[in-house]
Amino acid sequence: MASTKKHNHNTKYLSGNKRQTAKAPLSFTQKLIIAVIILAIIVTIIGVIISFFLQPEHLTKSRIESLATDYYENYLYENLINSENYSGDIEATMSKHAEIGFTPITLRQLILHDQEKTASIADSLRANCDVERTTIKYYPVSPYSRTDYRVDYNYICNF
Repeated sequence: MASTKKHNHNTKYLSGNKRQTAKAPLSFTQKLIIAVIILAIIVTIIGVIISFFLQPEHLTKSRIESLATDYYENYLYENLINSENYSGDIEATMSKHAEIGFTPITLRQLILHDQEKTASIADSLRANCDVERTTIKYYPVSPYSRTDYRVDYNYICNF
C-alpha cells in the first residue's frame, strides 16, 4: 500500500520549516504608544544634556574662562605691545614670561576689569567662588600672537 502525501500549495515555508504569516498593520493605538515612547526618550536625552550645561560648576567655569580669554586677548596683550617698554620684538618680550608666566590675576580683577560686561554675572561668580583666592595665570607660547597662550586656573569655588 502506497502512502500519499498531501501538500498544501498555498503555504510558504521558510528555512527551518517555519510558516511565513503576514503581519497585520499597526493600529492607531499601537502607533500612538510607540510615538509616546520615542518622544519620552528624546525628552529625557535633551533633559540630561541641558542639565549638564546648566550645572553651576560648568556655568561658573565657562564664565570665568570667557572673562579670562577676553582679559588676555583684549587687555593684557594689547597693553603689553602698546607699552612704552615694548621694544618691537614680541618674541623677546613674551619669551621672558613663557616659563614662569605673568603675575596671576584674581577673579575680582577680572570682574572689575570690564564691569559693563560682567554686570550680569558678577553676583553669581561672587556667590560661587572666592573672588580673592580664585586666580588665573597666563603663559604665552610661541609664536606669541594674541591667541597663543595657555591658562592655569586655580578655582576656589563651591563645587
